[in-house]
Amino acid sequence: MRGPQQRSTGSLGQRLGEQFFGQDTLVVAERLIGSHMRVTTQPGGTVEAIIVETEAYLGDDDPASHAHRGATGRSEVMFRQGGVVYLYLVYGMYWCLNFVTGPKDVAGAVLIRAAELVSGEHVVRTRRKELGLDRAGRHTSRLLSGPGTLCQSLGLDGTYNRSDACQASSVVQLFQGASLPVVATTRIGIRAGQELPFRFFCPQSPAVT
Repeated sequence: MRGPQQRSTGSLGQRLGEQFFGQDTLVVAERLIGSHMRVTTQPGGTVEAIIVETEAYLGDDDPASHAHRGATGRSEVMFRQGGVVYLYLVYGMYWCLNFVTGPKDVAGAVLIRAAELVSGEHVVRTRRKELGLDRAGRHTSRLLSGPGTLCQSLGLDGTYNRSDACQASSVVQLFQGASLPVVATTRIGIRAGQELPFRFFCPQSPAVT
């Protein structure tokens, strides 16, 4: 089976819209593996990548979810319609990219943990150099590895929180991709809900955390 790095920018499938993101959170988290993500921010440029690792977060029945205690100033975005972008800050310095899932008023989101770079490496390396990151260099396969690193490299921050990825004008666009092997396991870096198998990844990808 073809690995993520064998995809080309010329093989974009159908753009993922409300019907895709309106599905169950766990379904979206698994089916996003292999999807093609295109991010265009200014200043900077366009970066394209294949999603290879995700984590699902549900509503009040998921103790690790921001929506566990209902809609708050931060988590209310998780109750919006599927396809809305949810960007939040951790440790006061790292942004994390999520996509809201399911119907409106039902909380759910998928965290993008890692992706494999397809095009735009110069954009990424220029951006990271300007941020004072990776002065010794970082292998291409690791430029989008880890949720914080991914957002740094893609130029994503709170400016784009609550934007709609289903709109053609969105900075973040997702397209149907290749079918890749997927492994489901427990999530990383959380204390509550550790036993839930809500993390999905492509075992062939060197970008997986």
